[in-house]
Amino acid sequence: MAKKKSGKRTKAGPPPAPDASMRIIILHGKDALRIRDWSNQLIEVLNERYGEIQRFDYDGAQTEPAVVLDELRSYGLLQQHKLVVLEQADQFLVAQDDDDDDISVKGGRRKSSRQLMEAYAQKPAEDATLLMRAETWKPGKLDKIVATVGIVGKFEPPNDGEAIDWILNEGATRYEVKVNKNAAELLVEKLGCSLDRLNVELAKLASFVGPGKAIDRELVVEMVGLSREEEAWIIQDAIASGNPLDAIVKLRELLDVSRHSVVPLMWSVIDLIRKLHASSVLMRQGMDDWTVAKQVGLWGDGKNTILIAAKKLDPEQLAQLLRDAVQADFKVKSGQGDSKRSLEVLALRVADTIGST
Repeated sequence: MAKKKSGKRTKAGPPPAPDASMRIIILHGKDALRIRDWSNQLIEVLNERYGEIQRFDYDGAQTEPAVVLDELRSYGLLQQHKLVVLEQADQFLVAQDDDDDDISVKGGRRKSSRQLMEAYAQKPAEDATLLMRAETWKPGKLDKIVATVGIVGKFEPPNDGEAIDWILNEGATRYEVKVNKNAAELLVEKLGCSLDRLNVELAKLASFVGPGKAIDRELVVEMVGLSREEEAWIIQDAIASGNPLDAIVKLRELLDVSRHSVVPLMWSVIDLIRKLHASSVLMRQGMDDWTVAKQVGLWGDGKNTILIAAKKLDPEQLAQLLRDAVQADFKVKSGQGDSKRSLEVLALRVADTIGST
């Protein structure tokens, strides 16, 4: 009878809070931030219920059904509960559908990826949870079966009013700041309704003002104009290229010609080091490029440049560089030394580190 509760969630819409009894979860939509947040809540719930869990990530566009199913059905280390995360699940389901109809296996047709997952959903493993995530999704029989053992949830970006409310409430709480309403309205006006983009920008603004402080419209005018036009992030590409001359030329162009402030540019350089460090660590854990980019939050034309550099660099070296960068940022904010020179030295050091590998 308990299974029927989940069956109410067959239609598109945000899912209820995670429950450890859910064996299969399908999350889809273009609201990447809320999909990640819900997934993180699921991990917390599973850890509370089962203790430390094992997590396995797969790219649905490149993974065979047998690999995922074997992982779900096999026993984990010390019989720990497993969380299997399948990204690009929509591509996973259609990858073989068009090619397998004429292939026989033991006298019958080979089942498609979708048919295999439908069969698994009818009797999922008790010691594993399958989380399927996708930006686009084609509803079908699988949704109805999953609804009896888990949920199907859709996350779409909010409208302008909902995005403003998110900034004023959930976003402000997340970063322990206050946000003036006119500042929230300007953020949405400049950046649109993508919570992923708004979250990144709010994190930058919050780190600038500090916990408990207010983000006002003037601060948004000063700092977010850079983000909207991607000008502040141009320095990341220049530095990640590993050419110190290109890095310093672009930096001085932003400072002297475009008249940008040192503070957001310093934040951008530190953000680049964070991305390099996180990517380097994940790659050495065996994670593929696509999953690393998703986990770290890499997008745009500079994604491949950062991934290539991260493969060459040592995580410990990047960790030390990040510590030094944070210290340099503190000195800039506290008025110690020449802020412009500190920024130039840091940018040159990062570019030289990348270029010397």
